[in-house]
Amino acid sequence: MEQSPYEQLEKFFSKRIFSILEQHNLDLDEFIQIYMVSLCLKAVRSENIFSFDSEGEVPLAFSWGKAIKEASQFKRFKDLVAVGDRSLYVAGFFSDYFNQQLFDIDYYIQMGSLAYEQASDIQTRLNQEKEIKIFSLLAKHFKDLVFIMSELSEDMNMTNNKNLLALYERWLATKNKHLLKRLKEKGIVVFEQEERIIH
Repeated sequence: MEQSPYEQLEKFFSKRIFSILEQHNLDLDEFIQIYMVSLCLKAVRSENIFSFDSEGEVPLAFSWGKAIKEASQFKRFKDLVAVGDRSLYVAGFFSDYFNQQLFDIDYYIQMGSLAYEQASDIQTRLNQEKEIKIFSLLAKHFKDLVFIMSELSEDMNMTNNKNLLALYERWLATKNKHLLKRLKEKGIVVFEQEERIIH
């Protein structure tokens, strides 16, 4: 029986994420892997990730500020998860996007991990202790998830591998050893404490 386009995409994302984890010896909970596949599928339609109003895209900080003011805990939880999802997707899939923005990738990492952690706190308050603490795990491993998403993005030619500055900024934000290795392979000597590079 022929697979539907959705099933084909699900299989692609699942296999590629698993391959990235194996290739870089990353050990992440199976529930995180499932969540990441789900996020990639959801992001096929941009309106599932980004918020828009009459003036265009709603800034991330505005979405977060609105979320934490929600009276309904369930709505607050849902909106915080949306902020976390958006942060992870943008930071991972569109790292080169930050070259033209006021906010850098580190800002999205901080906002995303905070939003997921706050969502986890609400989950606990709603007496869902028996639930898998998926959002706490997402917050804890956010930098690793950004790296995985960026690897997936490069497979899909959505970032520019030749942009050394973008690669360096991603390493500064995540301190990922695999990005550091890639910098060294490109002839970049990194002085972590001084946060500068010499070519």
